[in-house]
Amino acid sequence: MNSYFDRILLTAILICLLVLVFKPNVQPQVINSPGVNIQSPDTIIKLEGDKIAVIDTNRNSGILGTMLIFELDKNTNSFKLIGHSSYGDYFRNPQNYGLFK
Repeated sequence: MNSYFDRILLTAILICLLVLVFKPNVQPQVINSPGVNIQSPDTIIKLEGDKIAVIDTNRNSGILGTMLIFELDKNTNSFKLIGHSSYGDYFRNPQNYGLFK
């Protein structure tokens, strides 16, 4: 009875090895997303709705730490400036914004 069990076990191992050897090689499928690649020293953040924020991170620009907020105008398909803020000043002087007294 022991040789019968060994024969079944070895047959199962052989079948598994054959499946591994003849298994088709599946290549990963690369899906290109229709994203936009922007090469810029600025940071662009998607806000709610059709709004984005552009934060200047270029030390030599003169407006380092300024956040410009734009909204998409669907009629002209372009962004319109709707506001700006200096987040650098927000962190340097929080008392001016009511955070600390």
